[in-house]
Amino acid sequence: MRLLRRQIRPKGMEKAFRRWRMLGSTWQSTGATPDGDDMVYRMNATTLEIGQGINGMKGVLGTVALMGVGAMGYAMPGVLTDLFTFSQWPDYVEDMGWFMAVLYLLTLLLLIPLFVMCLGVFIGAFFGYTDSLIRFDRIRRKVWVFIGGREPMELDWDQLTPVIQSVTPANATINTFYTARLVDLDAEGEVKMQGWHPHMVQIGPLAVVDAGALAQYEFVRQFMQDGPLGLQCKRYLQHRKTLREVFNPMSLLDLMRQSDFGLGHILVLFVVYGAFGPFLLVFSLADYIASYVNRIPRWPDRIEACAAEGGELRPPPNAQPQCPPIVAKELPFIVMGLISASLFYGWAFYPLMR
Repeated sequence: MRLLRRQIRPKGMEKAFRRWRMLGSTWQSTGATPDGDDMVYRMNATTLEIGQGINGMKGVLGTVALMGVGAMGYAMPGVLTDLFTFSQWPDYVEDMGWFMAVLYLLTLLLLIPLFVMCLGVFIGAFFGYTDSLIRFDRIRRKVWVFIGGREPMELDWDQLTPVIQSVTPANATINTFYTARLVDLDAEGEVKMQGWHPHMVQIGPLAVVDAGALAQYEFVRQFMQDGPLGLQCKRYLQHRKTLREVFNPMSLLDLMRQSDFGLGHILVLFVVYGAFGPFLLVFSLADYIASYVNRIPRWPDRIEACAAEGGELRPPPNAQPQCPPIVAKELPFIVMGLISASLFYGWAFYPLMR
């Protein structure tokens, strides 16, 4: 049991798998140009509120988990019947042999925790919180981390150590992602713990290059040192998605809006959108629904009172929303996606409607 606890506790896992590059102290500049794009929700003269932008994948994860719940829920009655009908086991042993009968029993026992796990992922994706918010108070030099319905974790900014962590998802891929983290270390170099929560703060979403993670951290560091003056963002995060995001799977509409393609490239993108739209629109619709079903994190009154000292919390000045409205040149793609999805699902479900 001691070995098991060492393996599953975040403290042991973090020491075994971390790949950190230390950045000195929170008073030391990294030399990077600050960039808060797709990281900041709101800010004022004293408080900065950021997130990780994780609400974009909740609908996808929840939909896949719901498929697993449906498949295993369909099989569970028969599984439970076989599992608890002890009078049939002699017949199973006689027909399949001891080895296959035990393997069959283990398979039945495995389906139950898989069903519970998929159900938990579905509930967390559709009925959890939109994002893991973090607030920085430059007057009190405090960092508050939202951890669900419990009291937020409070950290001392000046005691944190900034690091860049690199993560390679699998041995079969060469892609490496980077995140900036603030960690609270003890005298032995271990991350301090608050229950099951490590004293660790992730700054912004994953970046494909370490310069992106450095820019996100430098945005936060300069805010804590000099305030919001001079800090700019192109896009700020939103908890709720707009209707345009239903027709923006894999950011295809963003690609069309931001790029100056020739006619040939536009036609290729148009065909791709029509061909894969029926499949992708299901998941983008699930993301849209999840953003409205999920709860927006609420801070305790004492933390809200601290933020109110700096004025009203607003999105960064001159920044555009993460989910912009529909423009005219996107309408043909949206119409193509609707027609393609209607034809495909009409053909797929026609036998059921006869």
